[in-house]
Amino acid sequence: MRGGTGRSVRTIAARPARLGLTAILFGRNANRLHATAQQTHSETLSAPSHTAAAAEIRQRHPAVVINTAGPFTTTPPGVVDAHRAVGSHYIDLANDVAALSATYELHDAAVQAGHTVITGAGFGVTATESVVVKLREGRHAPLRVRVDMVPSIPMAEGTAVPMQRAHREA
Repeated sequence: MRGGTGRSVRTIAARPARLGLTAILFGRNANRLHATAQQTHSETLSAPSHTAAAAEIRQRHPAVVINTAGPFTTTPPGVVDAHRAVGSHYIDLANDVAALSATYELHDAAVQAGHTVITGAGFGVTATESVVVKLREGRHAPLRVRVDMVPSIPMAEGTAVPMQRAHREA
């Protein structure tokens, strides 16, 4: 997992351990990586740049690459190219139109290579679109939908995180 020290990673990386799998956390800060790895029973690999992370992906051949570190408008091409080179699948947590569009541009090449590329798998996109889908059950499709939401995931006690208002229009 690229971006291996944030709150999202602590939540995501704990799942493979429960399934008997090992997550490898990539990030720039070795001390923070080590602390997160201890919490999630993961391995670590310090990668000081996107290029270094892509090189490690090529060397390690992971089954799945989960990218939790933005900016997602610049990280997907190199990381996705690396995962395609080794036959793995790609997931990211992008949550803005520019980043989603950049990753969608890689779709045809991924399909031809037999790889899965999933963008927008984070709380913002998943939660807002799920609410819209549920609310329109049994109704005609709307021409326009606006959803305002505040994303949240569990955090360590005593950690303050400024709230951000997320706005999506579909």
